[in-house]
Amino acid sequence: MKKIMMLLMAVMLGTGLLAAQKVKEIEPKKLPDMAHRTMASYFQGQNVTQAVYIDEKMDRHYEVSLEDGTIIHFDKHGVWKLVKSGGDALPQRMIPGMIIMYLQKNKIEASVVGMMRDNDKNYIIDLSDGRTLTFTETFKLVE
Repeated sequence: MKKIMMLLMAVMLGTGLLAAQKVKEIEPKKLPDMAHRTMASYFQGQNVTQAVYIDEKMDRHYEVSLEDGTIIHFDKHGVWKLVKSGGDALPQRMIPGMIIMYLQKNKIEASVVGMMRDNDKNYIIDLSDGRTLTFTETFKLVE
């Protein structure tokens, strides 16, 4: 829950900084091919309600909102960096198998409602029960 709150605060802060950024609403068809493949693979049947291209000095990325409330951040190449569900669990096939195995082995029945990959290639997982788990790029739990 703490990670979700930090993420929401960052988004709100980022919204306040939009004047310092070049933000351009784009047509969904102008998203990178990889972003289209991700949405077709994991969010089939969901329409894009908004697609935005953000050009900051050190970072260029896309933010996409789907009709079910899901928000996806893609890097400039279309690789997803953050996915936050609109309330339901994220599609299980989107979650790395090693993370699913960890959740099953440890009898964690909460669903994954958010997932982020940071610059260190860690996976940060938000669960429906408010917990946040961080896994290294080799899927070891960071405690």
